[in-house]
Amino acid sequence: MIRFALTLLFLVASGLALAGTATSPSVTEGNNAVVTFDLGYTAPSGGVEVYVSANSATATLGTDFTVAASQLGYRTIAAGNQTLTVTAAIISDGVTEGNEVFPVAFLENVSSNATFDGGATEWSDKTIRTQPNVDFTSSSPPIGNNVLHIQNKEEPYRSVSLNSGTDYDIEFDWSEANADGYGSYCDDSSVYSGFVNAADRLVLQVIDTVDSSNNVSFTIDNNMGNGAAQTSGDSIFNFQGKISNLSWTGNSAAQVKFVVYDTTNRQYEGYCGYVIDNFRINKSPVQTTVTISDPDTTPPTVSISSTTVTSGNTSNDSSIALSFTLSETATDFIASDISVT
Repeated sequence: MIRFALTLLFLVASGLALAGTATSPSVTEGNNAVVTFDLGYTAPSGGVEVYVSANSATATLGTDFTVAASQLGYRTIAAGNQTLTVTAAIISDGVTEGNEVFPVAFLENVSSNATFDGGATEWSDKTIRTQPNVDFTSSSPPIGNNVLHIQNKEEPYRSVSLNSGTDYDIEFDWSEANADGYGSYCDDSSVYSGFVNAADRLVLQVIDTVDSSNNVSFTIDNNMGNGAAQTSGDSIFNFQGKISNLSWTGNSAAQVKFVVYDTTNRQYEGYCGYVIDNFRINKSPVQTTVTISDPDTTPPTVSISSTTVTSGNTSNDSSIALSFTLSETATDFIASDISVT
């Protein structure tokens, strides 16, 4: 199953290598806004999951519009289908407010629950022992070409179609592996961003800090090397990519670690161990908006005030006037809409 994430602005994300689209409706108060998301391709076996969440913009969730719980969270486009609809109820509050908008975003998760090449096991059902391979210190981090050594005998690699120059968030759930001699001093992190080349086999990269008070970030350059599969030995991936923008805050002595996957669960004394699960590659969202049209149909009022002139008072002969005043509750009418003769 392929997973997407959607936040409220009806936004569009592409499915694998194909771009999806979403409608951008304009509706009046008291009606429903129906947004249709089109994958751009037919959902494969297992379907495609889309995550829906709602946010406020100039239109406020709960005040100007609502979205039923059944429309939110993970939604599945069944195998053989291509579209998904999301319905938002527009609240008629009796207050003229002019046009308002709110966003819905479809954030594609390119690889969650996707099977590996060479096997049927899904990543989300597979836990992988890890241990650090390369340690850096903040005093002089060698951020040139560093090797990330991947071992996975059972499932050689996961091949994903990606767009060159597109920003992706790499997400995964991990926990400390305290058993089997693994260390217990590791903290948790979850999201990293970077650039990857189209047609490259993406290699998971994990960075950790010893001290949980530290935050680490990095960028994968768009010119990174191809993670080609090896044909012999335990080494399935031998990835060499330039890591840039390596930075952290907090304890200056924090260690930054890359990891090795090891399906034999071998013990590495003195190293930090993890269990990795639910690996996800999220494509950065593309957004569109839903417009709530709330025109002011109440006509304005016009008042006329007169000027009193005393008979025979020639000094007021040139100042006789009638004053027309336009008033309304909203802003759909302007003074120039009225012509007076």
